[in-house]
Amino acid sequence: MRDVIGWIEQGIDMGVVAPTVDVELIADHFTASVSGIVYHWMSDPDNLDEMRSLHNGLKQVMAAMLAVQT
Repeated sequence: MRDVIGWIEQGIDMGVVAPTVDVELIADHFTASVSGIVYHWMSDPDNLDEMRSLHNGLKQVMAAMLAVQT
């Protein structure tokens, strides 16, 4: 999770992530989501469409949670 926290903090420093985000909460959410997606993939490795859908959903949620408000 430390890596994820570092990535978010770098984004804040670069101005591409809102400085008001709860870094640890978002990092925890991301880590838990990735773990769940990997677990799901391991239990059904042939269902690649579902994995793509879960991955794209996670990207959308993270983009919304990290977005700089304009």
